[in-house]
Amino acid sequence: MRMAMSSSEKPRPVGPVIYFDLELEGIEFREDNVFSCLSGYDAVFTDCGRGALRLISEYAGEGEVLVPDYSCNAIAQGFQNMIMVPYPMGENFVPDPDVLERLITPRTRMISVNHFCGRLLDPEIIQGLLKLKERYGLILHEDATHSFLSAFQTFGDFCTTSLYKWFPVPAGAVLYSRTQLPETMKRPLRKRGEPPRAYAMILKTLLLRNEEGMDEDVRAISERWFDQFEEENVANAGLPVASMTELDRFLLSCHSVSYCQKKRSENAAALARMLHYDRIRPVWERLPDERDALLCYPVFVTRGNGVQNGRGFRSLMEMRDALQHYLEEQEIYAPVYWRLKPPFGTFEESRRICNQILCLPMDQRYTIADMQRVADAVNHWQE
Repeated sequence: MRMAMSSSEKPRPVGPVIYFDLELEGIEFREDNVFSCLSGYDAVFTDCGRGALRLISEYAGEGEVLVPDYSCNAIAQGFQNMIMVPYPMGENFVPDPDVLERLITPRTRMISVNHFCGRLLDPEIIQGLLKLKERYGLILHEDATHSFLSAFQTFGDFCTTSLYKWFPVPAGAVLYSRTQLPETMKRPLRKRGEPPRAYAMILKTLLLRNEEGMDEDVRAISERWFDQFEEENVANAGLPVASMTELDRFLLSCHSVSYCQKKRSENAAALARMLHYDRIRPVWERLPDERDALLCYPVFVTRGNGVQNGRGFRSLMEMRDALQHYLEEQEIYAPVYWRLKPPFGTFEESRRICNQILCLPMDQRYTIADMQRVADAVNHWQE
C-alpha cells in the first residue's frame, strides 16, 4: 500500500456524513444523552428510520398517506404498506394546509410532514395541520429527521428521527410521542447484528486521520461497507422491524445532546453571516440564528454570473454540480438533499428544487474557523 499524505499536505476534511467519524478516545457517559432527553416521551428505538416508519404504517393500516413530494426514498420504503400521495411544497419547504385539504379523500389516514434541514414550521402552519387532523380524524406524522435538535416534537401524534444523521453512530432511530404509543408499536422487535457500517466507520476514521497505510484500497473497502448497509436496509424491508443494537445504544449514551444543539446553532448562524449571496441564495428568508440547530445549511445555486463568465453552463443543475465538485476539491463535502427518485418529483417545483439545492456542512464536529473556510470556498468559486 502507498503511504498516505501527511496532515500538513492537505486540509482537514469538512462535511463527510457524520457517521463517517467514530472517535473513541475519551468516550464516556453523558447525562444529557438522547435517552435521558427523551425520557418524558414514550419511545421505541429501532435500527433505522425506515423501521420506525413501518411501525407507524402498520398501525395506520391500509389507506393513503400524504407525503412531501420532495422527500428521501427511505420514506417510500417506510410507508410500503400504504398508498403514498405526494403533495407539493414551495421553495421554502412549507406545506400549504389548503393544498393538503384538497388532496384528502375518504381513504386518507395520515399526513406526514417534515421541517426541512431543521427550520421549524411557523405556528400558523402547525395550527392548519392540527385543524385538518381534527376535521378529518387523521394521524399526523412529524418527520423530525431534519429537525430533531431544533425541537423534539411540535405537532405530531408520532415523531420519528434517524439518530445516526445527528451523532457518529453506525445506525439507530427512534419513534416517540408525548402520549402513550399503541401496544402494537411496542412489541418485541427483531434483533439485528452490528451493521457493516460500524466497520466502515473505523476505517473511515483512520483515513480522515491520515494514518499510515490508509490508501485508496482501504477507502474502497470502507465505501463498499457503507453501500452494503444501505443494501441490507432495503433487503430487510420484508423482514420484521429490527431494534437498535447494543453498540448504538452505548455510543448514543456517550454524546451530549445540549452540546450538539449549541454547536450546530452557532455554526449555522456563523456560516449564514459569512456567505456572499451573489452566486447562491438562502433557502429561507430569515437566516438561521441561535434558535436553529440545523442538520445542514441549505442554499440554492443561482445563475449569478455563471453563464456570463464563459463557463457555458447549460442549466442550474450543472452549476450546482460544478460548485459541489469544486468544494470536494477543497475537501469540503456538501450533499444534495435529495436527488429525487420515483415516486417523488411529481411536481415541477420539486424538480426545480432538486436541480438547485446544495446543503453546506456545519455540524458539531466543526469550529467557526471551519465555517469561515467553507464560506471562503463558496465565496471565491469562479473568481
